[in-house]
Amino acid sequence: MRSLAIASLSLAVAACGGSGDADGNASREQIERLSTPEQNKVEDVSETARLQPLQQADAGSLSGASCRFIRENRVYVLASAEGAVARLNDELRTLVPAGPVGPTGGFFEDRQVSISVGAGAAIGSGRVLVTNRRTGVQQQRLGIWNCEGRG
Repeated sequence: MRSLAIASLSLAVAACGGSGDADGNASREQIERLSTPEQNKVEDVSETARLQPLQQADAGSLSGASCRFIRENRVYVLASAEGAVARLNDELRTLVPAGPVGPTGGFFEDRQVSISVGAGAAIGSGRVLVTNRRTGVQQQRLGIWNCEGRG
């Protein structure tokens, strides 16, 4: 019975393309193939805080948005007292407010990203700072922070 089990194991190893022996010793090729993991795609960490313009469909993700950060006639952040939406690295993110939201700005976060938006000293100016809390990467953009009906 034991010789039948050893013969079956030898056939199974041979079928896998290796040339191990019946004692359970694997060949060098088998060991290398099994122990070398596939190389993961290396993510460019500078992209982890890349703010992108919102798409038309993204606007429906947040009801009652009264504030927005705009740059070059494109909306990057929509916000309300309930939260904010922003597109980062091709992903729509919904963030919760971490303080008051209004004409002077707001601070929003999720588990990975924080977004700080503030109105500038000059009328119609503003700044947004995106921080990836895991990688420490930050991106800043200048534009306009505007809250409808609030000045």
